[in-house]
Amino acid sequence: QTGMGITGCCAKHPLAMVYVAVLSYFSVAFMGLSTLPAYLEMTVVSENPNATLDEIATIYGARFTVFTFVQGALIALVAGWAGALSDRFGRRQCAMLPAISQAVGSAVLAVAAYHELDWRVGLAGWAISGALGGPFVFLAAAFAYIADWTAPEKRGRAFAGLEGVMLYVCAVGPLLAGKLIELWGLLAATEARRSAVGYAGLWGTCAAVYAVPIVCFALAQ
Repeated sequence: QTGMGITGCCAKHPLAMVYVAVLSYFSVAFMGLSTLPAYLEMTVVSENPNATLDEIATIYGARFTVFTFVQGALIALVAGWAGALSDRFGRRQCAMLPAISQAVGSAVLAVAAYHELDWRVGLAGWAISGALGGPFVFLAAAFAYIADWTAPEKRGRAFAGLEGVMLYVCAVGPLLAGKLIELWGLLAATEARRSAVGYAGLWGTCAAVYAVPIVCFALAQ
């Protein structure tokens, strides 16, 4: 060892794994977040076909408030303990668990969208996504992991490089969300099913991509 860094054939391997994990995680985290308003609007319209625009706006506003409050409250209950939890249970575990919960939550949303289930099923999926701290705990554990494997004089460059790429990924993800919904929607048997299949495909894609950071941290040093 040299300082906090590791020399030898695996010197850069842990950092490469965590870079892939963080970038794949945030590529869909912001994609799902940016898609939520449109998804909720779709559920309101499908469940209230005779509602006026004002009524749809009122129902949508109420549901969006519930979704954001429930997930935000769950994240807040855990996120404040992120540092202590990662010190106690390890960086890898504290990064994997939020990704697992978000994969499961996205899968629930995919099922709810495909079968056009009651909006409360989607709320359950959204709540599961934040139950283990969501991106706040994941990112705290990931950056702590980088710090553990990087010499003090190199940490600034390691953090800055990852943050720079993250900004690009976070900006591109939401732009691709609409295209993915359209592409998945082409698999629908009828025009009426196109939106449901499109959103189900998007949430399913998010669930699948969340598996990447889970595997990366499971295999990391």
